[in-house]
Amino acid sequence: MKYAWLSPIASAIWSVICSLLWCTLTTAPLEIISSYFSIVMSFTLSAFIEGLSEPFAILCMKLGENAHYAIGQSMLVFLQKFFVLFFILFLRIEPITAFCVAQIAASLSYFFFYVWKMLHISFVGMWPRFSGYERKHLEILRSITIHSVMKQLLTEGAGFVMSFTNLLTLKQQAVYDAVERLGSLVARIILAPLEESASNYFQANLKREGTLPKSELRKTIDTFVSLLRQVFISGLVICVFSIPYSKLAVNIFGGPLLVENRGAPMLMLYAVYLVIIAINGITECFAFSSMNHSQINDHRNFLFKSSIGHLVVNLTLPIFMGPFGFIIAKCIDMVVRIWYSYNHITKWLKDETPSIFSVVPSFNLVIMLIFSFLVTSISLLLFGSTDGYIHTGAHLAVGGTMFLLVAWHLYFSEQLFTKREHERIE
Repeated sequence: MKYAWLSPIASAIWSVICSLLWCTLTTAPLEIISSYFSIVMSFTLSAFIEGLSEPFAILCMKLGENAHYAIGQSMLVFLQKFFVLFFILFLRIEPITAFCVAQIAASLSYFFFYVWKMLHISFVGMWPRFSGYERKHLEILRSITIHSVMKQLLTEGAGFVMSFTNLLTLKQQAVYDAVERLGSLVARIILAPLEESASNYFQANLKREGTLPKSELRKTIDTFVSLLRQVFISGLVICVFSIPYSKLAVNIFGGPLLVENRGAPMLMLYAVYLVIIAINGITECFAFSSMNHSQINDHRNFLFKSSIGHLVVNLTLPIFMGPFGFIIAKCIDMVVRIWYSYNHITKWLKDETPSIFSVVPSFNLVIMLIFSFLVTSISLLLFGSTDGYIHTGAHLAVGGTMFLLVAWHLYFSEQLFTKREHERIE
């Protein structure tokens, strides 16, 4: 646990450094220049509070409380939005002030959630001890930190390109940002906590050096296949229902402005990206948890080369495709990362490598998803293209019915299919 307590220190240092950069090098718009320092400080304070929460979150996962960790992560994202809405609508606070206070309030709620969950822990080993650090572990920690920064730069590459170039107009940037925020809700609320839990499970059950007993390795592989299959199926379901209802979601989220500026087809494409990112999350967790120090360095070099390629693609595709180019660039980047992770997994597992077909949905589910897509697409043509509460309600009713049928099939049939596969393997 002593290494976990480096998180608050690192977050405090980097928060101060970034705050100084933002305050000195960034020019604030005239309409918010009087509140700019408060905005920066709110992010600085919230980042420090969340960093202070990390040791408790790590301890929670080490004790096997993965559900609490997933709830905490989802709660943080939800409360950030909820507090903003509450402060603006009910307390009539000025929007910028409401946003700043909401950031801090959500971070404090996140911190006290973990403190409350850890109240029953009485042993002393969880408290900070800043002595006895081993050089080998610090080297691994440094490599993992650099590795995480590289991944973040790759993930947020489109944002950096838009900030420092004029590839998109301000209106296009606003539409892209709104669509990305809407589409990434699924990734942040569902996929991110699942990915974190999977990462901690694999790190606890895989060895970076040496070999595992065959029974433990088999169990971990089965868990990996099951998780990968579940996120793939979940991604397909989200994609199938997102495409016919993208126009409605965009209209509710941003109104006619987003609809008129091609927000709906952009969200449809983003739904495809969600399937790819779901697969990448689990494969990368397994691959990274099984890498030794040398392989982590190789992966870091791969990410560095990928970031250059990703930058080139981000600079090229938007010239011809506009904001759609950024989403396609993300898809390409994730596919390349999946390929690298799968290549490492096959080399590491050798003959134990699971078949790709083990994660493919059953034939019945594929037929049901195709049928659901056709029905909801027809509903979009009949009801979704006409404004009005009655037509919108009919379109939602059709989609809700088809979604319940798919959920019923997943619960009663697909789950049994997974169990039969595990029984056959064993």
